[in-house]
Amino acid sequence: MTKQTILLIATLVCALSQGCNYVTIGGGRGGEIEASSLNMEAGHVTKDKPILGRNQLFGFGLTLSTDGKSGDSDAVDASEYSDLFRWESRIGTLTEGDTYQDGPGVGCYGKYGLEIIENSNLFITGFIGFTAVSESTEYTSSIPVYLYRYRTTKTDTPILMGYGLTWFLGKNKEWALQADFDKRRGCTYSIGCTKPF
Repeated sequence: MTKQTILLIATLVCALSQGCNYVTIGGGRGGEIEASSLNMEAGHVTKDKPILGRNQLFGFGLTLSTDGKSGDSDAVDASEYSDLFRWESRIGTLTEGDTYQDGPGVGCYGKYGLEIIENSNLFITGFIGFTAVSESTEYTSSIPVYLYRYRTTKTDTPILMGYGLTWFLGKNKEWALQADFDKRRGCTYSIGCTKPF
């Protein structure tokens, strides 16, 4: 378990003790990054300002993702051959290939939910945030002399936006189940515990 993961878990445990009334942890695999992801979320269900008699949910989540799909092991770092790479870019002999996540990513998001049916404890939710990742793009040269494939790497902050369902169940609503979807991570599933609300 990495230091970042331990820090995220500790943050969410503290959130539960400081006014949040639910904490969940879960993950999934897939989406654009074709990688495993871990997500942790803390939030609050408010009953004092209902909309159309329905409760609202406000949440904040942190997400970690592992390495994505791997690239061509024969591709060389373009920065090591910058002059040759720039020259091939100028004369148009490079074809851009796949872009993939190179290394782990970390992100955060805010979530809002509205109870679907009054007192059902089932919420339809939407969330938006961002992730910070290192991404690599591969290029193939049409001049197969000496070097044939290049790889460029950059840091990016793609938007994380999606929707899902949150359900509080149990005799005293002591359990929280979540299912979320976004284009980048695919489907993620979480389970957690609650304080009475």
